[in-house]
Amino acid sequence: LAGGVLRLKNIDIISTEENTVQEGLLVGNGCHLTSRHGCGVLCLQKAKVQLADCEISGCLRSGIGVNGKNTEIDLQRCLIARNNFSGIGVNHHARSILLKDNRVTANSYHGVWLNVGVVAHWLGGE
Repeated sequence: LAGGVLRLKNIDIISTEENTVQEGLLVGNGCHLTSRHGCGVLCLQKAKVQLADCEISGCLRSGIGVNGKNTEIDLQRCLIARNNFSGIGVNHHARSILLKDNRVTANSYHGVWLNVGVVAHWLGGE
């Protein structure tokens, strides 16, 4: 997704490559996202990702990967589990990261990994 808007509701996305968002908006509700060769959602420059009641699991890399600046991430009531890297991995400074009532479990490296200086707001969940 580059520069556009994609709204998903109650859908499974099983991709062979990364699901990438760059300068666009991804909104998901009740979805399952996985990637056999990358991140469930890879956020590049100016990506906006809003997921609620979604599952991001079984990815070759991180469930949610942030590799671009000025991203906005809003995850609410999501399950992020069994990914081969981190559940959520943030390499670059984001504009905002809100994690609310999510369950992050059984990922191979870290549940949530934030690079030096990255700030996230985690409100409830496990």
